[in-house]
Amino acid sequence: MKTLPERPNLDFLAREAERLKSRHRRGDTGICRTVGHFDTSLHGLSDRQILERRFSILDAQRVVARQYGFASWRRLKRFVERCRAGREPADPSLERFVHRRHDELAALQADLRHRTENRKAVYERYRWLAHDSTDVLRSAYECHGWPGPDVLGKIGTDAFLHLAANVIYDADFQARTLDVLDAALPEGGIPEYQFASLKDRHLTLSKRPTVYGTPFGCYRDEAGQFELLLDPVIDPANLDRRRARVGYDSMQAQYVRIAAEAVAENWDLASRQQQIDEANELSMRGGYTGAS
Repeated sequence: MKTLPERPNLDFLAREAERLKSRHRRGDTGICRTVGHFDTSLHGLSDRQILERRFSILDAQRVVARQYGFASWRRLKRFVERCRAGREPADPSLERFVHRRHDELAALQADLRHRTENRKAVYERYRWLAHDSTDVLRSAYECHGWPGPDVLGKIGTDAFLHLAANVIYDADFQARTLDVLDAALPEGGIPEYQFASLKDRHLTLSKRPTVYGTPFGCYRDEAGQFELLLDPVIDPANLDRRRARVGYDSMQAQYVRIAAEAVAENWDLASRQQQIDEANELSMRGGYTGAS
């Protein structure tokens, strides 16, 4: 998965698609993993079969869009246009609040990742700050729907999503957020992998199968090996197809990436049972059981 810069450029992205098409025409096997995953019509094909298939500029644009988390080139283009409009944010007071609160939460989150003592007090402060933001976030929904990059700029939109995602002990608010995000997707309001992550978490806490296989957490087993805490998924045979459409890599590639990050950053991981207990507590205290 790729991440767009603060000021994405559509011409650059169009040239990226043209280069991808040219590499396919030249028979460059280096693109086969990417093309074969994000062009879901090519799933299961060998490198040779992928390179023998017709691959138009529209196909290349769709692959590029999905690498950045958008189901289609049109949605990516609309997001870029909204980022351009958001260079002068339409709601500067909301932007200032979002950035300030995001920075506070990010500092506490970094502390929690490496802290081994007094975690409860830090976590309670983290939870309080997130939920203290709820009234402002709800007001933003009433005023803007999803406050996309034309309202807050790209960085501001990312920060707003981080705040909304962390109001986790409120299933009704999370359901409202998902409704607002779902409505914003067709007009490029947000990269779709961000919606997919929240959707899966809501399903996990509601004790229902996930759609995209997003892991709730990770842990070390009794042998000290890294593992993902995974939930049942709907239609497992087509999981990687659904993941590709929202910008996720395959489940196997995600496992390898997260495991490498955990080792490199020396994550202090809870046990599998602790992760399950945390999910159960969130489900109960947040009111997710039976949530829509």
